[in-house]
Amino acid sequence: MTDGPKQARLIPCRRFLSVALCCLPLLSAAAVPALKRRLAGLTLGETLWSVKRRYPPLRTWPEIREQKGGVDRYIIRRGSAKGLPAFVDELRLGFKGWFLVEIQVIMTKSYSEKNPPQQVALNLALLYGPPKRSPNVSWWADGRTVMRILDEPAPRPPKLTKPSKPPGFYDPYLPPPAEPRPRTPARVDLRTSLQIFDRKIFE
Repeated sequence: MTDGPKQARLIPCRRFLSVALCCLPLLSAAAVPALKRRLAGLTLGETLWSVKRRYPPLRTWPEIREQKGGVDRYIIRRGSAKGLPAFVDELRLGFKGWFLVEIQVIMTKSYSEKNPPQQVALNLALLYGPPKRSPNVSWWADGRTVMRILDEPAPRPPKLTKPSKPPGFYDPYLPPPAEPRPRTPARVDLRTSLQIFDRKIFE
């Protein structure tokens, strides 16, 4: 007879624990939102064939094979594919096997000037919470995906002035012709870049 009240008190406790355990996945999902795996019209996991269907090539895309990790990287520059978004200057895609595992977007100069990495990181923080930071990089990670926002250098050819041609004859009363000006190193613009990739490519 004495076990009856104790068991009656345990039943609500068990019900509470079962409800709490059911809610744990919802609470964790709310605390750490899953990162979006789609960027610039492409989704991690799709094939190279589907990428070429989305952005038909106008010329051969440069390809780099990484010995470590076995990732094949393709560079899609503006003018080398149809349908690139207006804000995209360059797409860098990584494939492992047949599947897309990395997408990096290099923004145009005008977009980068209006949307520097710090501002984009603040906007993304409204969705995913405060990012982790390292020098010049803000990043988020969940169980499957890593997202990074950073400055990416975009080299551009410098403006060179042509040296004046020396006279065709030597006149001792004129100063010697000026030597050609040395080439100045290329200046580098920093562009806003957004990158997502599978965590498994580093495993």
